Amino acid sequence: MNKLNKITSLLIVSLFSIATVQANDDKSGWYVGAGIVFSDLEPITTPGSTLRVSDNSDTGFQILIGNRINSNFAVEFSYADLGEAGITDTNGGNTGTIEYQQATLGGVLYPLGEYKLGGLISPLIGAGLRRTINNSDNGVSFRRVDEYDGYLQLGLEANVAEDWDLRLSYKDYSDDSSIVGVSAIFSAF
Repeated sequence: MNKLNKITSLLIVSLFSIATVQANDDKSGWYVGAGIVFSDLEPITTPGSTLRVSDNSDTGFQILIGNRINSNFAVEFSYADLGEAGITDTNGGNTGTIEYQQATLGGVLYPLGEYKLGGLISPLIGAGLRRTINNSDNGVSFRRVDEYDGYLQLGLEANVAEDWDLRLSYKDYSDDSSIVGVSAIFSAF
């Protein structure tokens, strides 16, 4: 188990512990969201290989659905299409791309609960499990290092209208992919 897995496991246990301590309040229910992501993609090339990463950033989208258990904790599933990383063979071989998608299931902790900074902004911390989905074109061969692993998330959520929030967050999926995303979240369920 790598270091990220150990940290993620500890955070998940902590998040669920906090959620069970404060189980009932007014800030609960289902929510859905969608937004744009800006990704940093760093496929790991084999030492001595002629393959090089020629383009390591892209834009994509994410969708999410969650259940806010109370003002401090939510359980959330998300799917993100992170775009693709460009790969070039310095010996004139195949050049192409490796696509990245991430599916996650985890907990989101709102450490301040109902209290919002400036009456508007809530910080959030997330952690959980993720699955990486990769595809390539033009015969670019790759080996996925960790298909299943953990992820960590940090962010801010602002209430912009009744039942509407705007979330800015950073998710670190693995050694080779992370995103900064902006999502609109609707929570009138």
